[in-house]
Amino acid sequence: MTSGHTEALFEVDKNLRSLAYLAPVAAMPLLCLAPSLARKLAVCLPLAAICAGVVAIYQKLGLDIERAHGGTHPILFADMTLMLVALSWGTRAFWPLTGKLKNLLLIASTLLGIIAIVFSGSRGSWIALPVLGLIALHHQWRGQPKRFTLAVVIMIAVTPTLYLVPQVKQRVDVAVTQASDFYAGKDFGSSVAARLNVWHITAQQMLPKAPWTGFGYQGFKPELKAMAKSGEINRRFNWISHPHNEVLHLWVEQGLVGLSLMLSIWVLAYRSIVRTARQNEHADSVILSLRFLVGGLAVYGLTDTMTGNLITHTFFAGMLVWISRMAIDAEGKPNR
Repeated sequence: MTSGHTEALFEVDKNLRSLAYLAPVAAMPLLCLAPSLARKLAVCLPLAAICAGVVAIYQKLGLDIERAHGGTHPILFADMTLMLVALSWGTRAFWPLTGKLKNLLLIASTLLGIIAIVFSGSRGSWIALPVLGLIALHHQWRGQPKRFTLAVVIMIAVTPTLYLVPQVKQRVDVAVTQASDFYAGKDFGSSVAARLNVWHITAQQMLPKAPWTGFGYQGFKPELKAMAKSGEINRRFNWISHPHNEVLHLWVEQGLVGLSLMLSIWVLAYRSIVRTARQNEHADSVILSLRFLVGGLAVYGLTDTMTGNLITHTFFAGMLVWISRMAIDAEGKPNR
């Protein structure tokens, strides 16, 4: 493929990225005005996962890109794709399809979604896989402790076999090397080392300066640069844009006040959706989907920030609204 064609494809890629930001925003008024569509349109979730897999295969094998990224960053691409797969499992009861078609679509979306996640090389999404698996197993066998325990043991035994996948092995080995080099004082700029370093700086040097109100919106990087300039930290460590941890990010920019407010919004939304869902016949599907969403956000937030990136913040907020609409029946009222 010529470089001219490649450049043209990347121009298309930029346009797709813009659409990725705007599509959830455009969809929200439709879901709010017509809640009955929320359940039927859930069939779009597996279709989106399939599209992500096709794009990842094309980028990896067709364009020889090292890490598939869709129309955004590889980490964010993998995070959202895994959520699409998980939410497909949670919402399959709502798809307006026959049983056989549902099964085929679920299998295809799962396989292609997993391919996209592996090709992205995103370790954060790989960590989320067993967590979401645990949520699914608990939901399925919560009333049968023996079966649940057996399923968890099997999952724990099977998970390490992912290391046999070449790209997974390569990324895990790199992470181990980077962490070892950091603790040996040899490296502070690699992906893992930068996270370990920025967590230390944020928690021990930044937060004590403004624990209650923080440094304001996008205030982290200017403060980091100021600390590097003054010699408080390594002068070369001034390039990272956020703390790569959801709690630290919200705390350092919005303070304990903002962090508490954000956590309160999610807790109240979760409780409200669960309470509404339990009043109708599809409570299990809605609650499982909600737990997948919150579980994914929590795990991703350990090593990155979803609210610090516009596309993932929009994605998670949009999915929360979508799931809340699924808790409402066709008439727009919970079943009594």
